[in-house]
Amino acid sequence: MTLPTPAARLFTDTRTAPVWLLLRLWLGYTWLSSGTQRFTGSGWVGASAGQAINGFFDGTIENSQGEKPTVTGWYAAVVEAVAQPASGLLTYLIPLAEVTVGAPLILGLLTGLAALVGALLNLNFLLAGTPGLNPLMLTFGLLIVAAWTVAGWWGLDGVSMRRRRTKPSRVPA
Repeated sequence: MTLPTPAARLFTDTRTAPVWLLLRLWLGYTWLSSGTQRFTGSGWVGASAGQAINGFFDGTIENSQGEKPTVTGWYAAVVEAVAQPASGLLTYLIPLAEVTVGAPLILGLLTGLAALVGALLNLNFLLAGTPGLNPLMLTFGLLIVAAWTVAGWWGLDGVSMRRRRTKPSRVPA
């Protein structure tokens, strides 16, 4: 029997759950606050729906041109061909996705799945040329995906896991 390495223990030992709880809460709060700001702010939903997202898409396409582009041409082409025509829908889906990622992360519910969806959102934001907190959020999201069982231990996932482990096993008659 080999002893787990310190790195392996970080991802598998429930004694590291406080570290993952802090990362999960920060990431969840960041997603939730971003989504709620988009729902309550101007330009995303309501009477002026679509203004902010269209500006974002225009900036993405513009940043793919020039001498030192910060957005790859293929991603700008996808934005122009797919995302811009769907901006009326995406202006509501993006904030909804951010809230849908943030709330489960805070609750520790479907932790790995929520972190994975958040990481995919961060990847898209990075490809669109908006760094900000996205590299850090992507990194933390992927780490939480790798440690999802421990990351959700102090949350609803952990309650479910502990409940399943304490149930008596059924022995066939």
